[in-house]
Amino acid sequence: MREQYQINVLLMLFHYRETIRKCKANFIPENTITMNILKKDLKRLRHELSKHNLVLAIPIPEIERYYHLPITHCQVFENEIHFSIKIPMIERQQEYEVYEPIPLAYQNSNELCQLKIEKSFLLVDKISKKTHTISGNNLE
Repeated sequence: MREQYQINVLLMLFHYRETIRKCKANFIPENTITMNILKKDLKRLRHELSKHNLVLAIPIPEIERYYHLPITHCQVFENEIHFSIKIPMIERQQEYEVYEPIPLAYQNSNELCQLKIEKSFLLVDKISKKTHTISGNNLE
């Protein structure tokens, strides 16, 4: 019985550390906010947004994208963690396509190089052709 208790404590500690690590990087900790929980909340938010002529910029079927954006702020208290997640939204009349920039390797002299870029997404309005970038800096 004592062994089982120790394993449970170690699992809880690992879970807590992983959550804190993701929070410090401003990412949604998927071990705490599972896809099922996020999906349920996004559906509720989508319903509320529709009342204001807004939609989710990233549709629910592409839910895994939310876990790769630095859109989370966490507050750690003695016995609990509070999460604040900034969900990107757009006006309903706009039609956006979402692109993820992927840096390509290139050769410079005898070296293989690749640009390092901040994790971001590019939104392109299909009607006006205007572009918007979603990144950690723009979401603050």
